[in-house]
Order: sequence, then structure tokens, then C-alpha cells
Amino acid sequence: LGLDDNDAMRTFLTSPCPKEAGTLECYVRRYKSGAKKSLFPEYRVYLKEGDTFLLTSKKRKNKKTSNYLISMSRNDFDKNSRNIVGKLRANFVGTEFQIFDDGRNPNNKI
Repeated sequence: LGLDDNDAMRTFLTSPCPKEAGTLECYVRRYKSGAKKSLFPEYRVYLKEGDTFLLTSKKRKNKKTSNYLISMSRNDFDKNSRNIVGKLRANFVGTEFQIFDDGRNPNNKI
């Protein structure tokens, strides 16, 4: 798939899958680490074919609702990083979710 560089990975992750590609199967792994394992879990998404890492997400601390940063890097959760592709936020009850992109204009190349 040619996902070796960040620009190719970002394009792949933020663009619709072409019809001719068919269905891409992925799976999610949940990781618990640290003293507060169940409070701030980390989720990683992999392509089933080849076990290719795609995304990771971690619950953000000190937020009133469930709030997750979504990153292309396994360990980079700085909200200003180029590896952040968006965030997921739940309502207070946890029954409705909104997903946001990173807010960058795709026509402005840095």
C-alpha cells in the first residue's frame, strides 16, 4: 500500500477507499498500561493483511467527557503534533459521539 511515509499514511487514512480496492479488513487491540490501566486505555488499529499499524488512540486526562486523540504514531499524543489526525469526543452520558479532524486545511502545505 505504500504507507511508509507520513504524507502517504495521512492521505490513506483521510480519504475514502476506492471501490476497486474492495473491502479492507482491520482490527482493534486494546492496551491497558500504568497504575490507572482501565481509566486511560489505548486502542490501536491494524490492517488485517500484514498486521500493518494504522492508528492509535488514547483517552485524554482531565476532560469532563470521554475524549480521545487519534494519532498515526504509537507514542505521539501531543495535540499539536503532525501525527494527530483527529479526536473523538463523547457526550456526558457516553451515548453520542463526535469525531473531529485535526483542523488543518489540506490545501495549505507546511
